[in-house]
Amino acid sequence: VKADAEKRERRRDVFKGKIKATFGRKNTQLEAVSTASMKAHETSSPVGSSQGQPAFGSSPSGTVQQQSSFLAILRGDEDKPEYEGRACYPVSIVGNAFLMDLLMKTPMTSYLQAAGRAMIGQKQEAKKAVSGQVLNGIGMIGMYRMMIDTCQNEFGTVLKIMLDPSLYPIMFYCQHGKDRTGLVATMVLSCLGVPREAVINEYRLAEHYLSPIKEQVHKDMSEVGLVEEFEKTPAYVLEDIMSYISEKYGSPQ
Repeated sequence: VKADAEKRERRRDVFKGKIKATFGRKNTQLEAVSTASMKAHETSSPVGSSQGQPAFGSSPSGTVQQQSSFLAILRGDEDKPEYEGRACYPVSIVGNAFLMDLLMKTPMTSYLQAAGRAMIGQKQEAKKAVSGQVLNGIGMIGMYRMMIDTCQNEFGTVLKIMLDPSLYPIMFYCQHGKDRTGLVATMVLSCLGVPREAVINEYRLAEHYLSPIKEQVHKDMSEVGLVEEFEKTPAYVLEDIMSYISEKYGSPQ
């Protein structure tokens, strides 16, 4: 326990150091926001635990609601959708814990560039500075593994929403319907006992159904600095992720 506490403290110091190096010591508000976000991640409850779980529609890992914060810009919290006559629960699968991990992996030069771009409103350039350096290096498999390890509360929130029959039918989606949506679908189908091969095939088909908007997908990925691999849904990616989940967590259930 002591070792874990010391490790968390070191991670917090490193992250705060990046904030101070970027914005200076006078920007205490952003530093406080970052520290609060880190603490929220450290104290969050595991999936399946009722303790500390937020109401549906809120972020399970201490999402900062201030749109001016660097984390909110990277996550894309602005302009949440609203639908008349239907319950809508915006859940950002890529939460603070994922972004913290991403930023910890970002070289200082890229971090400074991204932070500077974000502060002057160039959101896409900020994302590109981080994504191009980190996500391209680890690939889709690495990104999916990060999501499985750091976004468990967010996945848990989505699954809890799906447990309420009064909300049926339910539609869930993300920007392109293949990464965050694909992992949620993988969890749901696996929990329902759908054979592994069928789950992987469903994921693979996403690339086919995205073909009508292939150019738009390419444009979107390019704008945040991601390479062509991130535009596809190859079977080997989900095969690896399902094996990773089984080896590390026992099963999706």
